[in-house]
Amino acid sequence: MTSLCRVAPPLSGSVRSGHLKETWIHLGCTPRLVGGSQLQPLPALHEEDARRRLSRVVGRRPKPGQIFEAYNTAALWKLPCIFTCENNRYGMGTSVERAAASTDYYKRGDFIPGLRVDGMDILCVREATKFAAAYCRSGKGPILMELQTYRYHGHSMSDPGVSYRTREEIQEVRSKTDPIMLLKDRMVNSSLSSVEELKEIDMEVRKEIEDAAQFATADPEPPLEELGYHIYCNDPPFEVRGANQWIKFKSIS
Repeated sequence: MTSLCRVAPPLSGSVRSGHLKETWIHLGCTPRLVGGSQLQPLPALHEEDARRRLSRVVGRRPKPGQIFEAYNTAALWKLPCIFTCENNRYGMGTSVERAAASTDYYKRGDFIPGLRVDGMDILCVREATKFAAAYCRSGKGPILMELQTYRYHGHSMSDPGVSYRTREEIQEVRSKTDPIMLLKDRMVNSSLSSVEELKEIDMEVRKEIEDAAQFATADPEPPLEELGYHIYCNDPPFEVRGANQWIKFKSIS
């Protein structure tokens, strides 16, 4: 919905963001630019009543300077924060070997302990997260998790995803280490579920995705008069000039 710029929430078409967050589980994420600011969620964790909570700050770009400032601040304040680096091996389109002198991203915290986790194994991620949560909640401060994962498609619509890797590599990873496939096999082999039950779940999920896609494409675009909304913080509202001096838009924050 955010990329399509439609009127429905969460952003009502006024702000384009490709990365959302779940506030009910205190999952923080970069709001616009990937890796733009991992510092934003930290002040809330410094409050005394926040010590019972846990925040997970997700980053896909471990190299910007802000992340090291976030590590330093979180360590100084001993914040209950799990920093998660999702290492898909190629970032936006460059292999980690070409982009980083050291590919041990879980060690980037320096004075913050780090874990390297198989991000393609759901149970492995669950157990590592349990450990990290218990570590933070014990008052020892932040911890860093590097989840080694993979993406099958390009970073964007303009990225075919095969200019920096081969189709054979993608197919091999997908056929051998796909997280959903591995979990399905474990559940069936352990008699926790049947093939038929999993197929029913798969059909329900596909229908939910299809309904969401249809809703997003059918939802109208915001009206032109709202073009000046949320640009300035102002009270009362005032007019903003458009492309020429005769076009005026009302600015409402």
